[in-house]
Amino acid sequence: MRPAAVLDRLLGNSLATRAAWLVGVVFVATFALVGWLALKTFEHQFLSQAGNHQLAMMQALASTLDHKLAAAQEVLSGAAKLVEPAQLRDADQAERFLQSRTFLLRSFERGLCLHDAEARQIACSQAGAPAPGTPGEAIERAARSGQAQLSVVAGAQRSVDVLMAAPVFAADRKVAGVLTGRLSLLSSQYAGNLAGMKLGRTGYLYMVDGQRQMLMHPDSGRLLKPATRPGQNLGLDRSLTEGYQGSLENVNSQGLRALSTFVRLPTLGWVLAGNYPIDEVHEPSKRSLQLGLALLLAAALLLTAVLVQLLRRLFLPVQSLATHLRALGQGSPLPFQAVSHGEVAQIAAAYNQMLADLGRSEQQRQIEAARVLELNAQLEQRVRERTAELQHANQELASSLRQITAMQDALVRNGKVMALSRLVAGLAHELNTPLGNALTVATTLSAGHEAFARRADAAALRRSELRTFLNSSRDAAHLVERSLQLAIGLVGNMRELADTKEVLEKSRFNLGRRIEAWADTQRQRLCREGIALSLQLNPACDIDSYAPALDRVLSQLLENAIEHAFAARPAGSHAPAISLSLEASPGSGPVLCFADNGRGIAAAQLDQVFDPFFAGTLGQHGAGLGLSIVHHLVCNVLGGGISVESDVIHGTRFVIRLPAFAQV
Repeated sequence: MRPAAVLDRLLGNSLATRAAWLVGVVFVATFALVGWLALKTFEHQFLSQAGNHQLAMMQALASTLDHKLAAAQEVLSGAAKLVEPAQLRDADQAERFLQSRTFLLRSFERGLCLHDAEARQIACSQAGAPAPGTPGEAIERAARSGQAQLSVVAGAQRSVDVLMAAPVFAADRKVAGVLTGRLSLLSSQYAGNLAGMKLGRTGYLYMVDGQRQMLMHPDSGRLLKPATRPGQNLGLDRSLTEGYQGSLENVNSQGLRALSTFVRLPTLGWVLAGNYPIDEVHEPSKRSLQLGLALLLAAALLLTAVLVQLLRRLFLPVQSLATHLRALGQGSPLPFQAVSHGEVAQIAAAYNQMLADLGRSEQQRQIEAARVLELNAQLEQRVRERTAELQHANQELASSLRQITAMQDALVRNGKVMALSRLVAGLAHELNTPLGNALTVATTLSAGHEAFARRADAAALRRSELRTFLNSSRDAAHLVERSLQLAIGLVGNMRELADTKEVLEKSRFNLGRRIEAWADTQRQRLCREGIALSLQLNPACDIDSYAPALDRVLSQLLENAIEHAFAARPAGSHAPAISLSLEASPGSGPVLCFADNGRGIAAAQLDQVFDPFFAGTLGQHGAGLGLSIVHHLVCNVLGGGISVESDVIHGTRFVIRLPAFAQV
């Protein structure tokens, strides 16, 4: 049988039965939710009260234990004041003194010992014979500091002993010796009863010192070992690091969820902790929850049975309405005659009104359907026409796009060809002059050499002719040398245009100080040229870049200003000056401005100043590569950008934007 059929059989076929079940389920769910919330509130309050009681109990235990240990320390310090210096020099007298301290021996059942100022043992009581390897750190600290000390050491049979040390002072208030006492921490006199105390059935107490060393635990195998690693027990971590005292839900190092309480011993700083398993804490509330749910279930079943009988009588008119609705679904609607008043009569009136509205709606639906068919036909025709128009427009746009793409490709190729042509023409023009001069001089020198050889062979050579030939040969050699040096310089500039930052060394430096250092190297030349240099530098600009490339940029800009901006100055013009300013631009790196007040650049030539072999002063000195090298170094090596502003009256201004970190 299918699950749906089983559910129908359980709930019944009538609406009354189903409504009764629904009310019963809602009742049970509501009261279950309210009961669950109430029990959760009770459980929270119970857990809080249990934590408070556990905290109060453990605070009393910790205070008692701390008081006992502090009292033992005070008694030991008082006994140390009774030690005579002579007893520290005689082992027999020292032993008799220790044996006479009857009360002190009862407090320190592990024995008493006397040590000298160098922490060497003088005498011990019979019960306090020192065990091999007994730590002497507390004794040494007491001897050095002159204050009472305490340390924890391993005892016999997996026990924990407390070693207390009190300094013995001489008449001059210097430490003459140390009196030590050793007691068993886990004896019944101190913390022995706490180790066996239970919280609930399986809960327990344990104690650790400030270094996470376990001082007390039901498992004696864990004594004097690290209690936990940081992060294993978050409650213990808070108590040790933050001084937390209180109760909270915690997970210990063994993964047990427990109500954990942490209390610090006021004097010693140790932490006394207790773990009360959460499952045991919640047992009373769980039993109450189970009993409450059982009572709610019984009440819901009884209420459901009563509601079934009542709702069956109430839903008889609804059954009649269901019959009329079935007839309506079969296409033979019948008017509904109510047999009672009230809500059922209102339902009958609404049903009859619905029949009338359905008749009118059906007529209107048929009219609207015919209209929709007509509109659909018109819409389909419009869609076909619009689709044809869009296809034609798309074809025209695609054809236009292909033409534009072809034109763009042609323009790019033409631009590359023109740029290459200008570069080749400029290179040929600049190389033609020095190489042509060298060729002319070499040809002249060759012809003169042949004439000189003929005169020499004919033995008709005169001294004046020899002197003339030597002078002309020297001048020709100098001219050839200068021409070849010009050609080599031009080739070097071309190579500098192709250099990349792989050949430079990157470093971090202060941009303002670097510019000042460059300016110092140029002071002599600027004075010789009569040019004033002013600096306005922000000292807080540090960048990670290529310093030699920056020096080369500034030197090329200075050469450009001297050769072009200040060349052939008319008489009476203002004194030449150059200004360098540096500003820090937050988020985008520093901005460097190089400005001169010389002859500016015509507006028509501004777009070409960075092109190779472009020289505004055609026929004068300069190959037109200086600003091309500047553009290459700024953009390709330093990773920044450069722009130029100029007019023929006020001079030229170069703006260089540099990144704070140049890309490698």
